[in-house]
Amino acid sequence: MVVLFAILVGAIAGLVSGMFGVGGGFIIVPLLVALVGLTPSIAVGTALVATLANASGAYFRFRKLGAAEVRFDIMLIGGSVVGVTAGTYFLEYFATLSTVTIADTVFQISDLVLAGMYVLVFGALSLLLFTTPTPERQLPPKKGPLARLPIRPLVMLPSLSLRVSGPVVGVVGAVNGLLSGMMGLGGGVTLVPIMLYGFGFDMVRAAGTGVLVLFVTTLFGSAQQAYIGNVDIPIAIALIASSGIFTQVGIRLTQLVPAKHTRKILATVMITAAAILVMKNF
Repeated sequence: MVVLFAILVGAIAGLVSGMFGVGGGFIIVPLLVALVGLTPSIAVGTALVATLANASGAYFRFRKLGAAEVRFDIMLIGGSVVGVTAGTYFLEYFATLSTVTIADTVFQISDLVLAGMYVLVFGALSLLLFTTPTPERQLPPKKGPLARLPIRPLVMLPSLSLRVSGPVVGVVGAVNGLLSGMMGLGGGVTLVPIMLYGFGFDMVRAAGTGVLVLFVTTLFGSAQQAYIGNVDIPIAIALIASSGIFTQVGIRLTQLVPAKHTRKILATVMITAAAILVMKNF
């Protein structure tokens, strides 16, 4: 039964990964905790391994479609690797803490930290996605606030005819990697809104660009989680098998669904992920 649940979770994650250029880890973690009964640290580690497989398939597919801005990816990667390493150690630290009693109810501190991060991060991102129109696909794009920061060196993104600050992109990568290591995310789910509204990417270009960083971040995160024993191998295999198939379905859906609907679907999935963890704890 546990393996069947894992296959179902993998199918859902694969669709999410393909449609939005994310790894699907943000929906895998809550479902593994709620349906399979894994601890947060094991769920995060297992989700990162499954996300690595999703990221591989999605990356090569988006590269074939010509939807990736590789220079932006390269600037993100260094910060992302540092961030995911720090996030992994923070997660392990919280896992060593005991319990806390609130209103005569005992909670694991690690459970509360994970649920709280999901509510804060995805609550803010989903609100942004629901209320802010998706940038239109145009050349050059309308610059977002992060693209206007004149911190040198500035790097030209040829596929977008857009100049961006290398240091700003590096910091974005570090913060994104930190969230990845602590929450079991590949990083695409937080990176895509930043590219949309912070830099001015269109939805297809943002999804295609995010998957390379997603691949590198999850590769390092998975290795670190496996080293400290936070990966359930049988469940990870089941997740990878089902998600790999459904990632391709999700990628095709991206070409059919209007951008204004795509961002609202992503926002709804984010809210659902946070709600699952909250209900699991309370």
